[in-house]
This record gives sequence, structure tokens and C-alpha cells, in this order.
Amino acid sequence: MINVLTPEQRGRFAEFVHKWTTIGLSTEQADRLLAENGLRQMYRDSGLNPPRIVWCTSPLVNGLTRAIIMQRESVRESVEESVGASVWESVGESVRESVQASVEASVRASVRESVWASVEESVWESVQASVGESVQASVEESVQASVRASVWESVWASVGESVGESVWASVWESVRASVWASVWESVGESVRESVQASVEASVRASVWESVWESGYGQHDANWLGLYDYFREACGLVSQTKKLEGIWAVSKSAGWYLPHKNICWISERHNVLRLNGRGRLHCESGPAVAYPDGFGIYALNGVRMKLEYVMTPSEQLSPDTVLKEKSVDVRRELLRKIGVQRMKDYGKTIEQAGDYSLIDMASVFAGTPYAPHLLMLNPSIPDTWHLEGVSPECHSIQQAINWRAGNITVEWKPAQLS
Repeated sequence: MINVLTPEQRGRFAEFVHKWTTIGLSTEQADRLLAENGLRQMYRDSGLNPPRIVWCTSPLVNGLTRAIIMQRESVRESVEESVGASVWESVGESVRESVQASVEASVRASVRESVWASVEESVWESVQASVGESVQASVEESVQASVRASVWESVWASVGESVGESVWASVWESVRASVWASVWESVGESVRESVQASVEASVRASVWESVWESGYGQHDANWLGLYDYFREACGLVSQTKKLEGIWAVSKSAGWYLPHKNICWISERHNVLRLNGRGRLHCESGPAVAYPDGFGIYALNGVRMKLEYVMTPSEQLSPDTVLKEKSVDVRRELLRKIGVQRMKDYGKTIEQAGDYSLIDMASVFAGTPYAPHLLMLNPSIPDTWHLEGVSPECHSIQQAINWRAGNITVEWKPAQLS
């Protein structure tokens, strides 16, 4: 049992934070051989036979490909307007590869040219029957579930038995938390949300399900870095042996979607742009992009619509800011358009220090008075907020009181929230 970390062991925290942050943010092309060997080892460690492996160009294509294989109804009509042509072309290629890797030779000839053309009932029935066991395995049969049961839990227990509580807490805070903030909070979570947002409601559930059943490859860096530290710095080799396959995949590829006899795995993002605080940010294109064109637009860590990023600030109408429902998105639009321009667009009712009460009635047809409170956020440099307040508010103090819950009770906040 390791109850205390030596100074030398503590001195290696930064080494593992750097190592796994680099892995998590890598834009290098996937090392397919290393990743495939890792997947096979992961399956064997889970007590399953190695799968057929189908490479996809992004996590979105992982989910769409599986949805098409698993659902008899046409998915293409539901999503083709929501994703780019290059993404959709990649889906077609992955579907063909998936089907060709899974169905019997008698079916291959029918689907070789294009899955999209295979609309005959008999063909769909053949495909469903042939790949049913491989693809429609229940969650309980999936590799991810098996990994959680036989790999994750056993590794957790083995390491837990080998280190004291204080040691565990120290490494958790120093390694896992740091990598989590740099990789998952900055990038992985945005990828997850963008996958869901990129498809229509009719197939969203299926694709969203694929997100939760995925292994996140390089974006699993936070917890994999934790166990890598225990292995390399603390000598817990046998206790972490079952992670060797997952480590290999994480170091060499993007997300993977494992099932009993087939596994889809994606390339890593080939574009990644961050601001000085390590948040996704790009003012001239996607902040994250994959080889098929699937991308995420973001400003200062906030996911944005493509048009919000790519439209020059002088061409963005101030009413775009006012009509945006998301507080975070509205904040970034305000930053882009400029505070003075927003003030000029409305009528200033009162100004005092870092607060302004502005009537934006010109934006809202048929509304005689639309007060908005403009305020500087001292916790984030050069960040302004603009939010609508009750039409009862005719002064800054009334607007502040209203935000606190009672327009008649004067409230003076120590700091803007």
C-alpha cells in the first residue's frame, strides 16, 4: 500500500499533465495500426473476440453510420440538410465499409455500389439479418459496457487497494483535474454537443445514444493520465495492465463506438484552435474540425453558429444579439459587435459607472418600451452582459433590484453575477 508520495513522485505531476494534455489535444493523423491493435487487445481484455474495425472520419460519422446500419427507415433524408456534403459522403463510405465487413457474400453484391440505392425490402431484411448480431448488440453486450465492468472496475479496485486515500486525492487533483480542464472541458464536451446538434430530431436519439456508448479516444486523456501516473510513477504495473489496449487507442485515434463484433473508430480532429485561456476560439473558421469537414465554431470557449463567427462584425445586426436566447452566445456577439455600437442602436435611459439602461424598443416590433441592462462583468476582463429587464424598470437601480427578485427593494451587489 502506497500511503505517501515521495518528493520525486510528486515532482512528476507536471510531466503527466503535459503528456496527456498533448495527447488529448493532438491534431496528428491517426496511427491506425496502433489503434487497431489497441482495440483488439481491449476486446480480449473484456473477454470478447476482436471485432471488425471500420474507420470513420469524425465522431459524427461514427454515429450516423451506426444509425443507418441499425435503422431500416431512411436516415439520409432526415440529416442530409443538417450536415455538409463532405460529411455525408464520408458516412456513405463508412456505411459501405461497415456492411461489406459484416454481411455474407450473397448480400455484398447488392450493396456494393451504394447503400443509399439498396431500398428494396429484401435487401434491407438481408442486411438487418446479417449484421443484426454484430451491430444491434444490446448495451450489456457492447464492448464499452464490458470494459467498464471488467477493465475499469478491476483497475479502479486494484489501484485503490494499492494507494492510500490521501495519495489518491493528491494525484486526482494534480493530474486528472488539470488534464480534464484542458481536454474535456475545452474540446471533448464541445464535440459531444456538436454531434447532437448536427442531426435532426428523427435520428437524434440514435446518434446521441452513440455518444454515450462511445469511448472518447484522445478525449479520455484525463482519467487515462491518472492511471498512467500510478503505473509509471508509482510502479502499479500489474494493477493497470488491463488499460494497455485503451491507452493505445487513446494515444493514436479519436472516438470509437464498440459493439460485440464490430467497432467504428474515427480520425482525430485535424484542426484545433484555442485562445490564451485554453478555450476553443477562432474568429476566421472552425475552432475544431475533422478531415470530413465536420467542425465546431467557437469564440472564447462558447459554441457559436457558423454565421455568427464568419459574418464580419460590421455586417452583424445588433438585433441578432438581442434576439439570441443563450446568455453566453449573446455575450460573445456583444463582444464582437462592440458595446458602443449596441448603445448607439438603442436609446440610453440612464448611465452610471459600469451600468447602462438602454431602450431597445426599435428591435421589437409593436413594443413601446424594451429596457435592457448593459453591465460590465468584473470577473472576466473586458466582458459585457446585455439582458432584458422588466418594462417596469425606468432606472438602473430598478433594473438591478428586479434582477435580484424585487424591484422595490434596493440591492447593491458586491459583484455582478
